[in-house]
Amino acid sequence: MAAKLIHAVDTRYSPARKVRVPEEHLKIFSYLKARDPKSGASNTPTQRPAPQVAPPTSEIIKGGK
Repeated sequence: MAAKLIHAVDTRYSPARKVRVPEEHLKIFSYLKARDPKSGASNTPTQRPAPQVAPPTSEIIKGGK
């Protein structure tokens, strides 16, 4: 009898890879995490930090008297 395959994420890689593995593998391999394939959460982009803005040129160049 074939094992039931489930959707999981292999966290050994950066970025993590989506894989299909037998259900028993989740108990054996700690780097595999189960995921819900119908969830939209895996497709949403992560929140990126705002880009840093360079200070104005007038603050960078300060002439002496």
